[in-house]
Amino acid sequence: RFRRFPLARIVEHLALILLVAVLAATGLAQKLHHLAASQWLFTLVGGVELVRRIHHYAGAALAGNFVTFAMYLAFGAVGAVAPKWIELSNTLPAITK
Repeated sequence: RFRRFPLARIVEHLALILLVAVLAATGLAQKLHHLAASQWLFTLVGGVELVRRIHHYAGAALAGNFVTFAMYLAFGAVGAVAPKWIELSNTLPAITK
């Protein structure tokens, strides 16, 4: 069987799905705080302050996920999609002359 993506990319995408779902749920609950579903989430989690904290941590984790992906693009196994550092370091002096 052929594996299309390495395990690290699969985990990264699962984390992305989970983080977006958490951000959507906590963000909408704060925005639409008057709805019964929002009140249920506040009660389940332990209050609006904890929902806000979870939202902020999930946002920071999503930013970290983006940084990880950007580093993978810049230095990873993407190949032709992103130039390697040595290619950039050889090209920049030629451009600035």
